[in-house]
Amino acid sequence: DSLAEPAHIYILPCSAQKSKGVEKGLNWEDKTKIGPWCKAWDEAEKIPVSELYTGQSFKRSLEAIQTGPKPWRIYVVSAGGGLIRGPTSENAPEQEIPSYEVHCFPTKPMSPARMGELWREGKYPDCEKGTWSKMDVKSGDKVAVCLANSYQRAVLNDDFVSHLPKDVEVNIMGSLNVKLSREFNTHGHERTMRETLGCSFIMLRATILCRWIEGTLPKARKPKKRKARRVDDKELMTRVRKAPVELRATISGMVKHLRHTLNIAASYERIRVCVLELR
Repeated sequence: DSLAEPAHIYILPCSAQKSKGVEKGLNWEDKTKIGPWCKAWDEAEKIPVSELYTGQSFKRSLEAIQTGPKPWRIYVVSAGGGLIRGPTSENAPEQEIPSYEVHCFPTKPMSPARMGELWREGKYPDCEKGTWSKMDVKSGDKVAVCLANSYQRAVLNDDFVSHLPKDVEVNIMGSLNVKLSREFNTHGHERTMRETLGCSFIMLRATILCRWIEGTLPKARKPKKRKARRVDDKELMTRVRKAPVELRATISGMVKHLRHTLNIAASYERIRVCVLELR
């Protein structure tokens, strides 16, 4: 019985790119309340998860999972819909959801703190208690988590840990940016992994996942020792402005990017001034 076999469970982020335009009432703004949002969600036209999400990260992850070990199940962490049941190799239909527009990000109306509150309280559509209770996981299963920092901060909480049987192996793709009461395996978390894989910042975690499933995730290159380069205020501001938008969300993330990735010598205070000026 395939249901008795250990399952490979993948927790993926939703995709900003979708195959349909946003449904009425499903564009999250500063004034949006979860009650009317859930009502609009219930009334909107819906299509299967794998048909709605068209972003490159989601599609590449899905392709790798489909060619990997069976049985497998996908759950999607969505800032608009909570935990969504995606495709599976088992005989179970994936969830159908409407097209929506919401991004979980510290500077957006849906911040990690706000999403985390809705998630813990089970306020998302089709959810009556803590959101992680929707995930079907049993003893012996293997879980792979492929979530960006903002989503980690929103949903990887004590409820997640307590929902997992103690013998479930959990693998985090990339760095783990929250403190949890249980140790998990991390893969591809080294600073030089993006350079090693030759992929973009946006595709990093998905690429780590794909290579991990294939068993071809390389060891990260050793960081080259370089002398940090000093820059004036004008160039520092230019570098901050050109950095990926996710890195601008926190000052510490920008400090790490400038010092370790770009090898620029600049004080915390100078970097902080630039980040705050761009907000």
